[in-house]
Amino acid sequence: MSDEQQRATRNEETSRLPQQPPDHGALEPRTPNLPLPLPNTPGQAAAPPRRVALFFVSVPTAILAFAVLLILIGAAFYGGLKLRPTSAAATTAATTTAPSRQPSPQTSASTPPSPTGGAAVGSPSAQPSSAPTSAAASVSAGSAAVASGTVIAQYKGLNLPINEGIPFQAGKAPTPTTNTSAMDLQYASYYTAFYTTTGTLALLQNTAPTYQQCVGDTIRNTDLNPVQAHESVCYVGANVVAIATVDSYNSLAGTYYATLDVTVWQK
Repeated sequence: MSDEQQRATRNEETSRLPQQPPDHGALEPRTPNLPLPLPNTPGQAAAPPRRVALFFVSVPTAILAFAVLLILIGAAFYGGLKLRPTSAAATTAATTTAPSRQPSPQTSASTPPSPTGGAAVGSPSAQPSSAPTSAAASVSAGSAAVASGTVIAQYKGLNLPINEGIPFQAGKAPTPTTNTSAMDLQYASYYTAFYTTTGTLALLQNTAPTYQQCVGDTIRNTDLNPVQAHESVCYVGANVVAIATVDSYNSLAGTYYATLDVTVWQK
């Protein structure tokens, strides 16, 4: 079959197919405008089109970011300047406060003697080694540097209840006590009697007895009875001399007491 016969046969077959009228009411789809593909080289597949993403930054945002960057740079620079003087100051302080390694002079451990010749206050020899055996001994221990015949205590109007006693000590008036080991003169239970266990007593009847009269009296005992008002009891102990003048005898709520004027001397 020749070529003309073949074409005639195909045209005849095509004419036999049912023909569909074109639909003018439908819209034809539009083909998007796509970038034209680059010509392909022989034997190479077509490359997909590239997509370009554009990021748009507003002008205020850019200015704010630039300002923050400047602040950070300035803060870092200022912090570096502050750290330098601090380090230098620390080095200077460490050098200044470093402890000196020079040996300090040693002070003497001994206590200097007191100006009066006795033991210095606070030294072991100034502390009493044992309690005194009597109130008179305590006076001597506290007044060893006092000259003989010096008044070391004087008080008036001391009320001494019956069956109680007082020590003869330096300083202010003592408090009456019932402790017999702490008293030098006791007002006995016979209303006008006095006695002692730490020295001797003598009765002086003059109104103003003296130290010399007390130590010069030779009539002595450990108790005196009676001792009238305005008479004096002379006491001579191991280290003190005392005169207790009876100012009056009184009674209060059934309790008898003697009111005394007392002078104490160093023996």
